[in-house]
Amino acid sequence: MNDFKNGSTLAYAVNEIVNNRFVARPYNYYQPDKAIWYLVPSTEWPAYKHGKLFFDPQPGKVPGENGGIYCGFEVEKGMGSTAAQGYGKRPEVILKDDWLWRRFVSNITKELPAVPPEQLVTVELDYEPPSHDSAPAKDFQFGRATFKLSGDQRLTLLEPPNLNPLNPAICEHFNSHVCAQTNLEGLVGQLQRLPEWDWLWVTVYIGIVASGGSTQDLWVRYLKPWTPWLTH
Repeated sequence: MNDFKNGSTLAYAVNEIVNNRFVARPYNYYQPDKAIWYLVPSTEWPAYKHGKLFFDPQPGKVPGENGGIYCGFEVEKGMGSTAAQGYGKRPEVILKDDWLWRRFVSNITKELPAVPPEQLVTVELDYEPPSHDSAPAKDFQFGRATFKLSGDQRLTLLEPPNLNPLNPAICEHFNSHVCAQTNLEGLVGQLQRLPEWDWLWVTVYIGIVASGGSTQDLWVRYLKPWTPWLTH
């Protein structure tokens, strides 16, 4: 069987290596073959607050990649405290002290795992202001940018991002400050200075595009080093 067929096959193959330590979940249950799959260190779902391993079968989201599976570590930042009233029926999306994001922004530069260079770092934004509660989901998809991450935590932007013009202030900061960063510490710092911070959902992916080879090797070299980040 080809473990690298899609996100599902690779997630289950990795989980089998670790005796099913994690819970395998698709982002979209209705299109499991095309969906991003996660290995989650908890039965809790949604698992926004947890660090996760991700397996994305659409590597075309990464500039210059057309095949394989983008896989690695994922962490999410939820909606801020001022958004709590607007999301009263969905308290699980509000960022709290027990979310891994808090530890990530404080410690990632000091505790970055010893994964082989070069890694990819993708930052994805979703902007969900209260005035757009009934807007199509595509209006919330603000944009993403991908960098190469070297062994000394230096960053190189792969290509300028295509951003949703819904909020010009966010566009300006993302282009001029976030995408201009040349190291991981600066990137994390500028993310937290984005306008409308409480209304932004931020997802950070760090990983590689894998197209074949040994699943055991993928686990040992590229995924297992992230296990300290899969707990709080």
